[in-house]
Amino acid sequence: MAEESGKAIILIVDDGPENLDVLKNVLMDEYMVRPAIHGTLALRLAFLDPQPDLILLDIMMPGMDGYEVCRMLKADARTREIPVIFVTSRTGELDERDGLSLGAVDYLIKPINPAIVKARIRTHISLRRLQRRLEDKNRRLYAFDQRLNESRQLLSAAEECLRGLVQILPDIVFKLDAAGRFTFLSAAIEGWGYHPSELLGRHFSAIIDPEDLAAVSLERVLQRIGGKTGHAPQPVFDERRSAPRATMGLLLRIRTRSASPHDEPGRIVSVEVNSAGLYGDPGDDPAVRFRPHLGTVGVMRDLSERHKAQQDLLEERKERLLQASTHAGELSRQAEQFLRIQEDFFANVSREIRTPLMALPGLIRACAQPSGPSGSQGCVEAIHQQVDGLLRVLDALLDFSRSESDRLSWMDGETAGVAFPEGGQTARSGDFGAGVEVATGLRNVGGRESIYRSVLSKFVRNQWDACVRMERQMVGNDPAGLERTAHTLKGVAALIGAQHLSALARTIEARVKEADHLHTLASLLGETARELERVVEGVAAGLKRSGFEEAGSALSVEAEGDLVPAPPGLAGLMRQVESLLCAFDSSVDAVVEQMVPLAPGMARKARITAMRKALMDYDFDTCLLVLQEWARAEEITLASTPPG
Repeated sequence: MAEESGKAIILIVDDGPENLDVLKNVLMDEYMVRPAIHGTLALRLAFLDPQPDLILLDIMMPGMDGYEVCRMLKADARTREIPVIFVTSRTGELDERDGLSLGAVDYLIKPINPAIVKARIRTHISLRRLQRRLEDKNRRLYAFDQRLNESRQLLSAAEECLRGLVQILPDIVFKLDAAGRFTFLSAAIEGWGYHPSELLGRHFSAIIDPEDLAAVSLERVLQRIGGKTGHAPQPVFDERRSAPRATMGLLLRIRTRSASPHDEPGRIVSVEVNSAGLYGDPGDDPAVRFRPHLGTVGVMRDLSERHKAQQDLLEERKERLLQASTHAGELSRQAEQFLRIQEDFFANVSREIRTPLMALPGLIRACAQPSGPSGSQGCVEAIHQQVDGLLRVLDALLDFSRSESDRLSWMDGETAGVAFPEGGQTARSGDFGAGVEVATGLRNVGGRESIYRSVLSKFVRNQWDACVRMERQMVGNDPAGLERTAHTLKGVAALIGAQHLSALARTIEARVKEADHLHTLASLLGETARELERVVEGVAAGLKRSGFEEAGSALSVEAEGDLVPAPPGLAGLMRQVESLLCAFDSSVDAVVEQMVPLAPGMARKARITAMRKALMDYDFDTCLLVLQEWARAEEITLASTPPG
């Protein structure tokens, strides 16, 4: 609280509540005041984070007097620098001398003069803050010096590591000055017949094939991009750069040096150059528009192996293409042969089927003639039997097809109701309100009625205020809490069969991640609250009709006989009081008074009275215990409440 408001923290130590009241009322407008009723508590609060900026300390106290408290504060490095002002009724010079000798910065006599007290405190607070700023600057300076030394050591180690890596790289690493002359070359240059030392100070163009010099000059580059210049062609990397640039993928031919003792021309190697400019600080001179170019660092890569690999790959692809062409021709021939075989097969099958079918009508007519051969009637009956058999097979196939279609159609349209295995009862959606699909909920719990009713009962008891919690989290800008509550409501609503409620909660959960401001969810949260109320009322009524009377009591917070639900704002005030009590901030009195109209019922009013009594005696610990017990009864979570 003090850090947020910017107020200095003053710890007042006095065994008389009346004296604490006077000092607190004098200082509360300008400072955060922490009262302590005895020396032991004062030592505890002196270490509380954030620590006090100044301590007003009474001398005459039972148990541990002010001198002993001051002596222990000055003996600990953590509290040694906190200024202490003695406030006492003792007026002797010896008392004042003893107090100042212990390290106190001032001495005030009771009864106090508010104007003098404020003036003295302002002076010492200003001195304390100046001292803290100086200490903080010294700490930061020391930390910066430590980091600087560490950075130097790391930089030195990194430079050594980098040099080692550069020397083992197959590529050639180089560095040029602003004029394009070599200042560093890695050992890989020896593969081209050069020693790094003999190229240092020479221009980069010394190793470029002469035919490539014009192609990579600044003049040629400007011509390609449409620029104009009257200067003579300049070698690569000898440009007048005015802004950061980089050369990527520049292709060059490098002339290597022959190992022959007769200095014969070496071979030509194709290389790829990638480089970047090095630039300095322009400083504060307004005439310097660009950072000065200091040089270039880059890498040259031999492309010989790459060209060879590309050529080998090209030859391999040609070989594979030839093989694929040959294979395709073979497949084409096989396909043509298969088509001929297929045509012959269908011709034979057609001939074999068509011949008896064409003879069958004549045979039937001949057998049906009265003057036909003996046994013709039996032939006809045999033909009819074969045809009937074929029809029976076809009918069986059709019946099977219809039965499968009817079964699927019945499954898709089943909405009449679900039979409970226990008791043989049947429940319909109307039994628990229009917002709950009983068939879906029963299926989710395995069809057991007893389990389903238990889940419904717990839903009413635990989720009735879910939207109230989400509204608090929306107002308090708590996206994580809002998402978590919506996620829980989504899952439980889907479990009991409240599909529309589950869909609304799912939408809130998804939109929390996308919304820049939580208040945009207000209308959606309102719709969800109405649906939740409808579902809870329907389920509670259905459970009551079914004998589950326990569900009705879950619709309000019960606390020692008070059946009146607590207003939503009570939880926020409880957490504010908790924060002030943990900081021993005396402004907690005003917040406790704000809780009075939000605490209906005798049990709640009794707790308010107990908290007032504890604060009147400056017993912040007891007041916090009462608040924690009250929060547990209301099922409100506080940060300081111990688990269990």
